Amino acid sequence: MTPYALTELIRMLLTKKTKADAEKLAADCGDEYRPIIQEILARLSFGRTKSQNSLLHVWYGQIAKHYGDRSALDVKGEVHRDLGLHIRLRDPQFNWVWQRTGALLDFEKQAKILASGVFDFSSAMSVKELSEYMDEISRFYEAKGVRLTHPDE
Repeated sequence: MTPYALTELIRMLLTKKTKADAEKLAADCGDEYRPIIQEILARLSFGRTKSQNSLLHVWYGQIAKHYGDRSALDVKGEVHRDLGLHIRLRDPQFNWVWQRTGALLDFEKQAKILASGVFDFSSAMSVKELSEYMDEISRFYEAKGVRLTHPDE
């Protein structure tokens, strides 16, 4: 494998959405580069699971229904702003962009822009980060009497 081919392989690995897809691609890299490819795979975060994503959107709807005066999209923005922003700000790139854009807006505009998807908010979280975010949502809203669905119930 040439250095150019290795660079292309790494670029393709970084675009894979699931670990299984990336591992399948890495299997074709040849023995010479397998250790470096395995190291890259070990360091990659493959984002949230589909079940986490589905449950999160169910919760937005349940919270909106409980209060009755806001939509699930409104709840999504508010929750992103109030309970998830500190998690995303750990990412230096996101932090840099947020400090120069979103942080300059008032709360309502911040919530709307976070809900819009412009910033790749929860979709950019790792499984671990999204679990932390969802734990915070669950604790916060259940303490306020909002009943949220949990898959293990």
